[in-house]
Amino acid sequence: MKKAHQILIGVGIFYVIYILLFLAKFDFNPSATIELSKNYIHEYNGTLPPGLVVQINKDGYDGHNYYMIATDIFLNRISSASYWYQRVLYPAFASVFAFGNISLIPWTLLLINFTAILLGTYIFLRILEGHKSNLDLAYLFALNPGFLVCVIRDLCEPLMVLFILLAIFSWEKKRHGLSSALLALALLTKEIVLLIVCALLVYLLIKRKFREMAIYSLPLMIFLVWQLIVFIKLGDSSLPPVAQSIFGMGFPFLGVIEYFSLLRYPKDIKDIHVYYLTLPLLFFLVVQLYVILRGKQKAISAYLMILLFQILLIGCMDARAHLINQFNALVRYAIPLFLFSILYSAQRKEKYNILLIVCMTLMSVCYFFEKIILFKGPLFRVDYFVT
Repeated sequence: MKKAHQILIGVGIFYVIYILLFLAKFDFNPSATIELSKNYIHEYNGTLPPGLVVQINKDGYDGHNYYMIATDIFLNRISSASYWYQRVLYPAFASVFAFGNISLIPWTLLLINFTAILLGTYIFLRILEGHKSNLDLAYLFALNPGFLVCVIRDLCEPLMVLFILLAIFSWEKKRHGLSSALLALALLTKEIVLLIVCALLVYLLIKRKFREMAIYSLPLMIFLVWQLIVFIKLGDSSLPPVAQSIFGMGFPFLGVIEYFSLLRYPKDIKDIHVYYLTLPLLFFLVVQLYVILRGKQKAISAYLMILLFQILLIGCMDARAHLINQFNALVRYAIPLFLFSILYSAQRKEKYNILLIVCMTLMSVCYFFEKIILFKGPLFRVDYFVT
């Protein structure tokens, strides 16, 4: 059996076991991944569908919004902020694959992410093969802590990353029109892809590749049109949806400074683990900057530009804005950072830095331990009922 196939099978088996262990705590009810909170069920204007897990002592998370949009993609019955509706593709796919059956949507949300991770790993392996790089790096990518968060919380990042990887694969094959279209799909999955598109445009400008610049401007135009449509249809704020997204950001590396300032204050014991889980990610940023600066090859590449933009993003994220779910938020936004960190080393034909491997592995292991091993312990117990 080829090594790539072995890696895919290994990743698939891990996620099947991981998902089943999580669902076992909710009698294998797939709607547990929505993380629907009792605090927010009033947003569903009408009777909740039967069989939904509703968590009592939790605040809920983003998957709740994707579920609500998927159950009524044209927003006839339920309320949902335009901030969420700009990320339309994930809930739209979940709705389409449910074939109009609302009871299937918890399954389709979960299966889309599972499939996206497997397909993304396959494309990632193909890219690594093209660079003649170590295929074992695919394990590091596929089991990164961001994916572990997303797959059991119905979040859109795995689908977003699949489109990004397909765009990279097409880029390396010089199929720029297809690559641009795939980036547009990624951008309609989550607006954070703006950083990748803008970094790519900066790279093309430096290289004076004006024809490619025009081609890769297409995702921005499509995104702006969709922003206008959402703003007109769901104008629940004086700001367009993407502007609302930017409010969680600060000045360069202000988020890192705020994070360390928060470590001084006493916190509830339930929140302490969040702060110390985040330390490896901040250390990851420092080590990655060291890897970039010590490199002998100083030529500007698209991967380097995108990687620098991702480092800047994580450094800017407002620690106070993500006080409750800081680790969950940061590692999700760091998924492209993990991705382009590996691709940058592969492109330069260098071994991936051992400290980066340790940081990423530590975050994944700790999150798995928390969600699967400690989930029903005294610190992490979640009470729920089923509609």
